[in-house]
Amino acid sequence: MTKKIRVGVIFGGRSGEHEVSLMSAESVINAMDKSKYEIVRIGITKRGRWLVSKDATALLPKAVLDSPEPAEVTIVGDPTRQGLMHLDSALGRDLTEPLDVVFPVLHGTYGEDGTIQGLLDMAGVPYVGNGVLASAAGMDKIVMKRLFVAAGLDVAEYEYFLRSAWEQDGDRILDEVSRRLGFPVFCKPANLGSSVGISKASDTSALIDSINDAARYDRRIIVERAIRGREIEISVLGNDNPIASLPGEIIPGHEFYDYEDKYIDTRSKSLIPATLPADTIETIQKNAKSPSSQ
Repeated sequence: MTKKIRVGVIFGGRSGEHEVSLMSAESVINAMDKSKYEIVRIGITKRGRWLVSKDATALLPKAVLDSPEPAEVTIVGDPTRQGLMHLDSALGRDLTEPLDVVFPVLHGTYGEDGTIQGLLDMAGVPYVGNGVLASAAGMDKIVMKRLFVAAGLDVAEYEYFLRSAWEQDGDRILDEVSRRLGFPVFCKPANLGSSVGISKASDTSALIDSINDAARYDRRIIVERAIRGREIEISVLGNDNPIASLPGEIIPGHEFYDYEDKYIDTRSKSLIPATLPADTIETIQKNAKSPSSQ
């Protein structure tokens, strides 16, 4: 009988996107072929504890994160102790459980920003998804925009500033944003995903509220000129010779594709593939691949 590949699915985490991660992990686990893969469910609590449930039929999230007798585990950055370590203080020693590959389904900080990827690199454990540099750059909206501009891609005009600058000289920032970008604008924390902390502002009063909300999540804030257009998404797979998927289109159910629209009332719709002219599809695919293939 062919040996199953042991896949550690890591979910939860310390970021503001903890609940989103649980939903994503459940989707990933349900989609995996159980005849090929042995799934090891690894949950990280909001406080950062790593837990694993030995109940193979456990359904996310409660059976893993709220088990009455959870097993505490960790991964250490030591390739000679590769795998999932069960912390067994009663025995006075660590028990290591091998993992063939890890599927990080962590959202936001400590998950998509290169931190878990760096730990897995140090531990010598293969994993799914982007490496440290791409993860860190993709998570930081300010760095990402600078890289896009350097790669020749068009980006929305934007301003960014520190939370401390906003607290000390808010009037200057408001004047600068309204003068350079006008209204409406989108205000975002620089490092977060799933539309957490993102809002649209159509005047100065709304912009003040939007900046204050974004500042709850990050010390760096970015404000972008709103663009009237369509919400097109595309996936890229590969390393040296990446390939791009056909583009899809999100039809928002709210004024824009916000957190509630994505995860709560789910009124948005997806059109795959998007209805676009062939030359537009080709341009989108080329632009999606070009920064990776240079």
